[in-house]
Amino acid sequence: PDLHRIATRPEVARMLLKFAPDQSQAEVEAIIRPAMNTLRRPMRLAIRHEGRFIGTVGLNDGSEPLIYYFLDPDVYGQGIASEVVLAFCDAVQDWFDLDAMAAAVFTDNPASRRVLEKAGFQVEFEHAAYSAGRDSLASGWYMRRG
Repeated sequence: PDLHRIATRPEVARMLLKFAPDQSQAEVEAIIRPAMNTLRRPMRLAIRHEGRFIGTVGLNDGSEPLIYYFLDPDVYGQGIASEVVLAFCDAVQDWFDLDAMAAAVFTDNPASRRVLEKAGFQVEFEHAAYSAGRDSLASGWYMRRG
């Protein structure tokens, strides 16, 4: 229920690719369930802070997998995303022996771009991206960590 509550908040969903404000809990679970095994990709981990669920971080499959993450807006600005994303990327890059990882971030989300840059990602190019939480394509950055 907490994951559904956070992922379907309009201000969160519009920054994500697969989540929309009108999705049911069952629809959100259908997106999350295939990534629940942390021993293989795709994977998604819960982020907990002070005993409560505040978001997720994950990785899809492929030779240059995309990372994805989101946090509850109630904890924005505390440096949690920067700490989690860096630690997660370091761990999974070693664990899965990845030469590179990628991320997609919308250009109207510069805070997320800064989180990724702190984790070693660099902008490769700008492109149009689709989010289930938006009404149309939006400009985004494709970022890579080698």
